[in-house]
Amino acid sequence: MLTELRRQIGARLKRARQDRGLTQDQLAEAAGFHTTYIAKVEAGDRTPSLETLIRLSSIMQVSLQSVVAVVDQNPDAVVPGDDIQAEIVDYLHGCGIQEMQLIMEFIALLQRTRSL
Repeated sequence: MLTELRRQIGARLKRARQDRGLTQDQLAEAAGFHTTYIAKVEAGDRTPSLETLIRLSSIMQVSLQSVVAVVDQNPDAVVPGDDIQAEIVDYLHGCGIQEMQLIMEFIALLQRTRSL
């Protein structure tokens, strides 16, 4: 289970890094790590500390939740939409106040039409 969790966290970190157009070298330099360490974390070969996960998430401007979200291996325990929620949270981090207000208005409208 721990090996699979490390692999999932590493894959999420790699995807976030690539989505932001960063190389392993650039991320390592910004975080104060060696490139080899970043590569091993992304491959699931190293277990990063909570402090390291927070630092990397902050540098890449992604939520810690989106990086470490645990999906139980039991199919009955999987919560549908977890990945979508994490993407929404990541998106909201880059929004200004006006954009978030518009999003809230849209959500309120969806809730009203759903209850009709």
